[in-house]
Amino acid sequence: MNPVSKQLAVIMARGASQRMGQPKGLCRLPDQDDCFLTQVVRLYRGLEIPVLLVLRPEDEAAYSEIVRHEDVEILAAAGGGDTAQTMKLALEWAQAKGLTPDIYWAHPVDMPLVSAQSISLLLATAAKNDMAAWRPEFHQQPGHPVLFPGPLLALVLTDENIETSMSRIWKKAMAQSLVLPINLLKVADPGVIADFDTPDQLRLTSEKKAPES
Repeated sequence: MNPVSKQLAVIMARGASQRMGQPKGLCRLPDQDDCFLTQVVRLYRGLEIPVLLVLRPEDEAAYSEIVRHEDVEILAAAGGGDTAQTMKLALEWAQAKGLTPDIYWAHPVDMPLVSAQSISLLLATAAKNDMAAWRPEFHQQPGHPVLFPGPLLALVLTDENIETSMSRIWKKAMAQSLVLPINLLKVADPGVIADFDTPDQLRLTSEKKAPES
């Protein structure tokens, strides 16, 4: 298995969060003390995996305050684009730092409920084939984070195709026989498909957890 120092967890936080009304990483479920960003950071730091937070410049002050006591690197970049744009930025950041992660984790900031066990299962499975990408699956729904081998990410994220989605980029690379389909790993973790886009979702999730009177 790759050592944790050869991994990089990329927390993707470049969205405008218009429906939520505030940066999603600052949100918290009503029954939890920590905001989304803190939970995702601590998920990876608890496994000793380095973390890079990719955010919009306008959110940098608020997010920096949240993680000021955490061991997190921060990269500010204009919003827009898709997951591919954020991962390309992370790839370029690592290259500029002289880093060559074997594994990149693509983790949206609005998915705070992923379990450490799911991360460990993905890692253990990926260790059997270090040139395959993996993502978790819960009840036949693909989820996050997505585990990308560093060499594959560098291969598919070229300048000329970066404006499209990661799905389209990957399918194009498959058609060129550069990569295989992303593998799905079944996990017993609903957190891998639990994202939050609106305040109502925060409220409803809390209500589902509340015990019946």
